[in-house]
Amino acid sequence: MASHRSFLYELPKDENNQDSKNLSLEHVTPKELKPILRAVKSNDMNKVWKIYRTLVEENKLHLLTPIHHSLILKVFDIKKEPINIYKVKKIKSTLLYILGQMKLLGHQPNIMDYTHLLNVFSRVREARLCEKFWIESTGKQGIKPSIYMFNSYLASCLQKDERLLGKASLIIKTLIESELTPNLTTYSLLIRLHCCARDYEAAQEILDQQFSTNTISQLSSQLSQLSKNSSQLSKDSSKNPKDFKDFKDSKELSKDSLNSLDSSQLSQFPKDSSHSSKDSKDSKNIKNSIDHLQDLNQKYLHWELRLHKWAMVRALRSMIELYGYSGKFSEMENCFKMLTNYTKPDIKLFNSMILHSCKNFNIEKAQQYLEEMFTIYKIKPDPLILRPIIKCLCVQGKTRLSCEMLVKMKNEFNINPSDYSLAIIFKTMIKKRRFDDSNEFVKKWKIPESWINNKINKKISNNDNNNNIIIKK
Repeated sequence: MASHRSFLYELPKDENNQDSKNLSLEHVTPKELKPILRAVKSNDMNKVWKIYRTLVEENKLHLLTPIHHSLILKVFDIKKEPINIYKVKKIKSTLLYILGQMKLLGHQPNIMDYTHLLNVFSRVREARLCEKFWIESTGKQGIKPSIYMFNSYLASCLQKDERLLGKASLIIKTLIESELTPNLTTYSLLIRLHCCARDYEAAQEILDQQFSTNTISQLSSQLSQLSKNSSQLSKDSSKNPKDFKDFKDSKELSKDSLNSLDSSQLSQFPKDSSHSSKDSKDSKNIKNSIDHLQDLNQKYLHWELRLHKWAMVRALRSMIELYGYSGKFSEMENCFKMLTNYTKPDIKLFNSMILHSCKNFNIEKAQQYLEEMFTIYKIKPDPLILRPIIKCLCVQGKTRLSCEMLVKMKNEFNINPSDYSLAIIFKTMIKKRRFDDSNEFVKKWKIPESWINNKINKKISNNDNNNNIIIKK
């Protein structure tokens, strides 16, 4: 069975069931469907589509059940590899075609089908289709949306469009009225929406309240009551330790209740040496059980963070981009440190921070990020990452320092400068009438005369024709 691993919506309920894993649909379906079920199991989109078209041509599509169609729909998704417009159009047309065939057969999509469609089309910025499926599912079909369906619908509004941001506020209002419990992905999407609206104060408020490890376990509204139950447990156990075993075995100890027992509460248990050996043994068992609860609590928090990890990373990247755009470098640094707790930063993130630092003429900070990139995180820089630094140095008139940086990148990382970097340095030298330095610069980096004539000399004044320039018109 093909299963989708996106954090935006819930996994199928039967996925963790060992019996459902052992049960193969191939043994209970006609032989004509076995090839497409094997293709679905291998998650091969091209093969599934080819066999599906064959079934349509042979008029055997009626053999597919609603479950089969749901499995086929989930195969068609945006993969992790880079996509282009052609791939997006192909997946879009394929999903719409399969959905149309389902309805012709009388198979109405369920909540998992609609969530998958919202998830895929929200990631390719098809806001109109997402709105159509949302109205269709909640209106005509009468499906009660889950938090994962809300997340997918919210993700379709992640664009710098005033109409979409207004629609996002209506979605949030509907979510509040539904009394569903938001998860970390929901809060991450809210942060990104505030970043699209350039409202860094509201985004920072959500970040401070929800992205702390100490508050992750408080995302559910039920935890307040469960916390009282755990507190009552510690009080009752000091009076009658035997009651702890009965409470531990009860169904009330779900994964959401593992959050409130503090090590300081251990002092409430009897430690007097005058107690009998039986009481001492019971007290030891209680202590071990509480340690076990705390260990389970940490595992649950770790699972919660891992489940919503990439949603949180994207939210933090949006915050870094917003603070860099606004010139708030201390806040940008704090978000960067928080992001490193979840994942290793990549060259795109450093490129963004260096670019914003250079736009605000903070060349020291840009050089610091560049140094951290290849000393701490062992990331090899590329020629594009030097462009904002070179431009900032040239605007400040520090062409010699920019030339030294080009030499350093060439010697340490074997990186040749880009055409843009060479052009901006050469034009700055000509503008400052440092013709000898410009001649030496052209010879050192072996810049062809035709390239300079085409890309640079258009900007040079006609008054420079009488000077000693290596390029003559």
